[in-house]
Parts: sequence; C-alpha cells; structure tokens
Amino acid sequence: MAEEMRLHIELQAAEFREAGMAADEAELRARLEFGHMDGIRERCRDEKGFLWISQMGQDLRYAWRMLARSPGFTLAAVLTLALGIGVNTAIFSLVDEILLKQLPVTAPGDLVLFHWASKVDLPVPTSGSWERDPVTQQTTCTSFSLAAFEAIRTHNQALSGIAAFAPISRLTVVADSHAEVVELGQLVSGSYFSVMGIAPAAGRLLEATDDGPGAPAAAMVSYRYWMRRFGGDPSIIGKAILVNRVQVTIVGVVPRRFPGSLQVGDAPDLFLPLVLARSMGAFEMIDKPDALWWVQMIGQLRAGTTPLQALTELEPAFQQSAQESLKLVGAPPPKSPGDLPSLKAGPGGQGLNELRNEYRQRWEILTGLGVAILAIACANLASLLLARGAARQREMGVRLAMGAGRGRIVRQLLTESLLLAGLGGALAVPFAVWVEVGLVAMQPRVEGHTLSLVPQLDPGVFLAAAAISVFTGVVFGLVPAVRASRINISAEFQGGAGNRTGSRSRLGKSLLVIQVALTLVLLVGAGLFAGTLRNLASVDIGFQSRGLLLFHIKPNPDGSSFKAGLAIDNEIAERLRAVPGVVSATFSRMPLLSNMGWSTRIAVVGRPPRDDGHNTTMVNFVASGFFSTYGIPIMAGRAVDKADEARGGSVAVVNQAFVREFFGGEDPLGRTLQRPDAGSMPALITVIGVARDASYSAIRDPVPPTIYFPYNSQASAIMEATFAVRASGDPRALVPFIRETVRSVDPLLPLDDLRTQQAQIGELSATERMFAWLSAVFGFLAIGLVSLGLYGLMSYSVLGRQGEIGLRIALGARPTQVVWMIVCECLKVVGIGVGLGLMGAYAATRVVSSLLFGLSATDPWVFAAGGFLLLIVAVIAGWMPAQRASRVNPMVALRAD
Repeated sequence: MAEEMRLHIELQAAEFREAGMAADEAELRARLEFGHMDGIRERCRDEKGFLWISQMGQDLRYAWRMLARSPGFTLAAVLTLALGIGVNTAIFSLVDEILLKQLPVTAPGDLVLFHWASKVDLPVPTSGSWERDPVTQQTTCTSFSLAAFEAIRTHNQALSGIAAFAPISRLTVVADSHAEVVELGQLVSGSYFSVMGIAPAAGRLLEATDDGPGAPAAAMVSYRYWMRRFGGDPSIIGKAILVNRVQVTIVGVVPRRFPGSLQVGDAPDLFLPLVLARSMGAFEMIDKPDALWWVQMIGQLRAGTTPLQALTELEPAFQQSAQESLKLVGAPPPKSPGDLPSLKAGPGGQGLNELRNEYRQRWEILTGLGVAILAIACANLASLLLARGAARQREMGVRLAMGAGRGRIVRQLLTESLLLAGLGGALAVPFAVWVEVGLVAMQPRVEGHTLSLVPQLDPGVFLAAAAISVFTGVVFGLVPAVRASRINISAEFQGGAGNRTGSRSRLGKSLLVIQVALTLVLLVGAGLFAGTLRNLASVDIGFQSRGLLLFHIKPNPDGSSFKAGLAIDNEIAERLRAVPGVVSATFSRMPLLSNMGWSTRIAVVGRPPRDDGHNTTMVNFVASGFFSTYGIPIMAGRAVDKADEARGGSVAVVNQAFVREFFGGEDPLGRTLQRPDAGSMPALITVIGVARDASYSAIRDPVPPTIYFPYNSQASAIMEATFAVRASGDPRALVPFIRETVRSVDPLLPLDDLRTQQAQIGELSATERMFAWLSAVFGFLAIGLVSLGLYGLMSYSVLGRQGEIGLRIALGARPTQVVWMIVCECLKVVGIGVGLGLMGAYAATRVVSSLLFGLSATDPWVFAAGGFLLLIVAVIAGWMPAQRASRVNPMVALRAD
C-alpha cells in the first residue's frame, strides 16, 4: 500500500514538472493533493473489516492507563456509579420479586383466583381480609366455605382443575425429639399441586387420595425447611413427625422456587391436606366451623375458555352454597336474589394479592428514593467527566493537531466512560446484594405478615446492572466527549481558555442545580420521618414497656384439653415468678402493641342499644397479675384474680375509653354487660374494675374501648398464650432461665417469638424507621456528592477566571471582596437548586403523608432546615476555592492571560 501511494505521488509530481514546476514544488504539490498518507492507510485498514477489534483493544488499554493515572477521579466516579446503580438494582429486583413476579408454575397466565362481591355485609364468619371496592362500593373477599368449594368443584366444566387452600399459622412441629414452632403452613386440597402443574424436588406431591376422610396423614415440606431442618437429607421421605401433636408422614419436598400461593412474602414451610384442618386446630375461636368461610379457590382455565364463561357456569352453585351458609348461622333469607354475593374471578398467576396493595406504596417510595440517588450519581458523574475533559483540553488539542479525527477522539473518551461505567456496574453487583439483604431485613410486618424472601444473586441482577451501566456510560459520557472534541486548536495553543469557561460553567452549574434539588427532597423526607419517629416515641402508651420480656407458647396445639393447657400455663407462670431477677410474670391471649386484635359486640344492660355502629370493643383475655406486670394502674375497683377464673369468667375489667364510650362517664362498677355473640362464653358480664387507658394494638391509633376477661373464659379450645415477664434489670439476661423453666415443665413445648416489649413496639414503627434511615443515609451521601461537585465547579471557575480576578485585585479589590464574590456564586447555584427542591419536596411529600404522625407533610421547619443545611454546605464548599482566588498574584495572572 505504501509503495502504491509513493508511486502515485511520483507520477503526479512528474506531471507537475512537465507543466513547468520546479522539482521541489512539484513534489510538495503532489503530496498536498494526495492527502495524509497515515490517515489514508488507517482508512484502508478500517475498510478491510476486523481492525476495529484491535482498535477497541487499543482504546481500552489506553483508557485503563489514563484512569490509572488519575486514581482519585477514577475512585470517585466508580464509587458514585456503584452507589447509584447498586441501590437501584436492589430496589428494582425486589420490586419485581414482590409486586410483579408470577408464580413459578407451568402456565401462570391460565390461573384464575376467585373472590366474591356483595352489596350487603354477609352475617357469616369469615377468616380472611375484607375489602371495599372503590368503584362499586361492594364488599369483596377471597374466602369461601368448604361447602362452596365442593359445590363448585362438582359443577365445574369450564376449568381443567380447581383447588382450595388456606394459611395455618404457628404449627408446633416435633421431629427427632426436637420441638419448634413453624410460623406458617398451607392447607391444600388434593388437587392443588396438579392445578399448579409443578414437580416435586423429592418424593411425591400431595394427591386427591391424601385429602379424603380416613386417609393417612401426609405432608410436604418446603425446600427451605428441608435444607434448614433436615440438612437436605433425602431419607426424610416417609419420615413421621408430629404437627400440632398429630402424626403425619412426609411424602415430598416442594420445589425450591415455589413459595405457595398465599400473600406476597409468605413462605409456608409445611403443606398439609385440607382434611387435617380440624385436627390441626384451624377452627379455634370459631363457634360454628361448618359455617366458616375460610378457604381460597384457584382454578386453571381450559383452552379457549374465558373467565366470564367460567363464572357464568359456576355462579349458581356458589349462590346455592351461600344460602346454605346463611341458614347455618340462623340469618334471615335474602330479600332478593341481588342480596346474594356474586362470584368473581381475577388473575391467579401471583396467588393472593391483597397485601401487594399494602406493599405497593412502600416500594413506590423506595423506588423514588433509588431514582433520586441514581439521578444525583449520574449528574455527579457528568460533572466529573466535564471537569476531567476541561483538564485534558491541551491533550485533545495536541492529538487533533497531530491528525487525529474528531470521531476518534469521541470514541476514545466514550471508551473511558464505558470502562468507568463497567467498573461501577461490576462493583454495584455485590453492593446491590448487600442492599437487597438490608432492605429485606428492614421490612416490617404488614398485617402480621413478615416478608420472607431470601436475597440471592439472580441473572436479572446482572442484566439490570449491565443495562444501567451501559446506559449511564453512553448518555453521560457522550456529551463531555463531543464537547472535548470541539476544540479551537489555535485558541488552545494561544492560551485562550476563557472562551470556554462560560459555556462549561453553565452546564456544570445546571447539573449541580439538579443535584441540590434532589438532595433537598431526600433531606426533607429524612426530616419528616425523623420527626415522625420522635412523635411516636413520645406517645404515652399507658403502661411500662421497659423491663418486659415477652414470649409465646401453645401448650395444647391440637386443642385436646383446655384444662391441661391452662394448668401448664399457670405452672410456667408460677415457676417464672421464682426465678431470680423476675419481679412478676403473667400471660394473656393478645400481646399489647403487636398489630393484632380481637373485637366483639357489647351492650350495657339497662341502657338502650346503640344503632350508630359504635357497639364494638376490643377484647383481651388475661391471667392474674396482668395489670401489675404491665404496669397498668387500676383506677377504680379491682383487677382480675385467680378467684375470678374459678367463677367461670363472668366478670371483666374495662378501660377508661370503654367507660366514656358505653357509660358516658357514669360509674360502671357492678354494672352488667351483654355479649350478643357470646357463643360458648358467658353472655352476661359484671364490671369489677376500671383500668387506665393503655394502647392496644398500634401506637398511632387512639386507645380503643377495651374489655379484659379472665383468661379461662375464652371460647377457644386451644391455649395460645403470650407471657410477659417483668425483670428487675435487663430482661434479656433472663432468656436462658426462661428457656430452662419452660423446658422443665414440658421438654417438647416450643418457646416462640421471644423478644422484649421495647423491640415489639419498635417493630410498629419499622416502616418509618426504614424510610428515615434510608432517606438520611442517601441524603448525606448526596450532600457529599454535592459538596465535591460544588468544590470542583468553583475550582474550575476560579482557574478559568484568573485573569479577571487578577485584574479586579490590580484595580483595588480587597481579598474579602473576592472571597465573597466566589461564595455568592456558589450560593446562587445552591439557592436555585433549593428553590426547585422545595417545590419538588412539596409535591413528593404528599405521597408519604399517610406514613407521617404528629406533623404535616409540609412542615415549614423541616423544609427550612433542609434548605439551610444545603446553604451551609455551599458556603463551606465555596470557601476554599474563594480563599485560593483571593491569593492570586495579579501580575502573574495578567501575564499568563
């Protein structure tokens, strides 16, 4: 190629010599017309095809050397990207897992989940959550009676299969002489796994023969429980264990990725046939189990069948079963067919969906936080790249002067940006896993449900990190690269930097304004949640929470003997009172401030019945010593004692809110109350005492009317008790003594949910604490990024304005005036950002207003504090460049300019 080009130049020079040119002039003219030989050779090699691979390798090696020469810049850029990408990758991964992901079954799109809707409240006992449709205002629920499931299954033609399932909590499991409490299990019909279309990880699936009357008790375990409890031992197939004192045989292991079809985040460890529900104690507290609506139904559509066709076929059978349920509870027949509930169906590919709405707001806020961090990180990266481009202007000028094309300059700088993004994305993956673990651990319970997710590396995490990395590298590396290639070579080598300062400074200031605005939004959020935590901590809960240790036991999980269970509870309480360091001990059915509750209708004998809807009260069943152990003063009368338990529980203590609500301030002592739905409990109750108002289930809620019955008066056959132990010192020091005491009463009795009352109260504000921590951490990280950006911007501005500053000093400007000029410029940038941030925070805080307590979403003090903090940051960040500017030697600066 070189020989051909030389020949071409020689022939052209010969033509010029023949035309009369001198030899030297002819050769020079020929070379000028031919063009740059090295450039032509590069273009020819490019046209051959695979040269771009070697050039990419050259660009990468050069980019690596250049980044290694600037370790400070590289470290700052990589950490900035890792923060932004890692946080968002973790959040998006969990959003997909919690809100979007389908069940890992054969055909999730063909599954339909049934529910019913009614324009009147059905007077049937229901185990499950009710919702009010915001459009139709009808009551909806996913719970059905077992009779309804059987009727629908009998008349089914539109579905290839239909199954029923229900949750069952706190199962006492004894395996290999070791007892423990399994927090959650799932009862399933024999058709459940065939409808889902999954294969077992070991053994076999539960089948229809396992769910029939008289069938041997069988069970499947989750993969997680198999590994945790049995170490993945395949020999557990056929192993007999005790579940709520019922012997069952393990027949299989559920696939690893299948979480069941309960609420999002629920992960049952045991799968049991529906036929075992009664023997497992699933109907405790239920007066008429046959009338209970307690199972959920899911079906698989046949090919070519629509949900509407299925509903048309199945609704008559459902409505007939609903009429039978109304007869069982003694309710009057419906006045018209429209008063009967109607069968509905929705997508079943995610299982039960009610809790997703509860989680949705939380994860929308977390997504907003993540996007804000990513935007701040990307803006900061763009600022860093702009500053780096400004520092390399002379290098770019030299390369252009030596013949480098502008496209090659852009490609080289873009390669450096992509390499930075790749390094940031690689570091973001372990950071994302760490953030994901932390976010899952910080998730509070929602309606008693704990988010049971196992964070793990997923291909989606890598793909998300890679996609965000490439996007960030291209978008935020392209603009600085293009700007760096548009250099006026003459001005660059004549010292003319001032012509570039203005435009670059404006772009840098715009990026900083965005960072400041987003940072203020984060700071305002942190301030609002911190104020909410402070207000929640200052609420008077009405009892002494410090020094209390709580734990939960179920002495007769199968409901075999109420008296035997009560005797075990009393014996444990007596032995605990003898433990050194224990001031008092008691037990109750409902733990205080646990986000759980039990309500009942009540009436005052001798007073007209209320028809305003305020005829319900919260209920607790308490043993002797309850009020003294919790530190709840008795304002009038006396507390419940052992003698009351012996009298059958026809007495009760009420709180002050109950007196105000039901007695209008009259003296309630000796008055008689009546329970319309008492069932097997005493219908008439005598008030023997008035206790001080104490929070019942939540700190946020006002103290509700509450009635305290003696423990043995409850209708439940299963003894499920929460013990409270008052310690003279640190209650956590009593944990080994409590375990030993319970073990001495019954070695197979599992002790569950052991925690301090303070920890249990803290869980109620876990959502607010999570958002306060995250917004505070992200906010202060953003402040650090803003500080670096302001410092870099002001330093660059001072560098580009040295001639102007020197001239000002030469004309008599004092150093303090120069300092104030630079600081004011910094304050101006931050001030604009604060103004935009205040508007953004005003709009964003409306989203979190429902999570706040005791302060407004637009609290002026919080907004003012966030803005003031950023202004202080502006002064500090601008002070050092301003001091440097005030020490400029005017003669040196003017000579250099």
